[in-house]
Amino acid sequence: MALKGVKQSKEHIEKRRQKLLGKAPRPAGFKHSEETRRKMSENKKGRGVYLWLRQRFGEATYCQNSRCRKTSESYDYTLLKGKAYIENRDNFVMLCLHCHKKYTSSKIIKWKNVRCAM
Repeated sequence: MALKGVKQSKEHIEKRRQKLLGKAPRPAGFKHSEETRRKMSENKKGRGVYLWLRQRFGEATYCQNSRCRKTSESYDYTLLKGKAYIENRDNFVMLCLHCHKKYTSSKIIKWKNVRCAM
């Protein structure tokens, strides 16, 4: 806890911030392994596609699952199983968070009740 009126150094503030985030500060000259860099690059591509979807088509506003309970007010784009993370609207559907969770955890490749899955 900081004392009132005592100025803390930038290094101390950064160490505290890292500790709160659960990350230890990286030593100077630290580099990720090739595998870690590849995974980070793949994750960045996925986030970039979702950003492209929201910029091009706007936020998801409804659930395309015909058997949805329509109780959620939060919607998101979901990648269809077996499709690639590329800038193609046909690879994604809009689902509420409940249906999104059910879809991503299911082992079913196609949902016949989701319009774009056919």
